[in-house]
Amino acid sequence: MSPKNWKIRISDILDCIEYIRVYTQDLTLSEFQADQKKLTQFFATWKLSGRRHVTPEEITKRYPDIPWDEMRAMRNIVIHEYFGVNLNIIWHTTQVNLPSIVDRLNEILEKD
Repeated sequence: MSPKNWKIRISDILDCIEYIRVYTQDLTLSEFQADQKKLTQFFATWKLSGRRHVTPEEITKRYPDIPWDEMRAMRNIVIHEYFGVNLNIIWHTTQVNLPSIVDRLNEILEKD
């Protein structure tokens, strides 16, 4: 994978995180759980952001503070276990985990 490709993928992730933030900013957990249309759209967005091969191994080793493995695992759960997904975990991911990596992902894009 060329260096440009992994940067595009990280940029896509950042775009999706922003989309998720905007889309869920006015929702409570209960509203999120009850609104099936938004839930479907969220899963589609998450699928785009949680790619199996986000970055080359060289980058994941250089930046071990990013939860690369967890991102891949979440993608696999959402795609393969759609009806068994725990919405509390998805909500926590959208409200806590994703926002916490935005600054660091932006730093990685600027640095490399």
